[in-house]
Amino acid sequence: MREGDPKAAGFLPSLGAALVMGIAVTGMHYTGMSGLAVRLHEAHGTRPPGGDTAVSIMLPMTVGPLAFLLLAAVVVMFDPVLVLGEGEWTASPSSASPGPPGPGVLRTIRPR
Repeated sequence: MREGDPKAAGFLPSLGAALVMGIAVTGMHYTGMSGLAVRLHEAHGTRPPGGDTAVSIMLPMTVGPLAFLLLAAVVVMFDPVLVLGEGEWTASPSSASPGPPGPGVLRTIRPR
């Protein structure tokens, strides 16, 4: 990186920035929650208000992200350019180095 570049360079500056942002978000959350006041008034003999079950609320919030993660996993598994990179996938076999074969590869030696 060039000197004077505004981007964070390294692990420790990134960690420091993450801690500052975490403290800021937590502070805003607790500041907002301190302004909340809840008073429950229940008349004698009435039932508490009804509502949806926990499963009916959590199911859409779980299925959506899981479907997105499954789709991303399928794309990563079946897209060779994303997995191997542009150079390795498009390289022709003739451009391979004539060096020794990798482990487990057998070559037949022809007599001259």
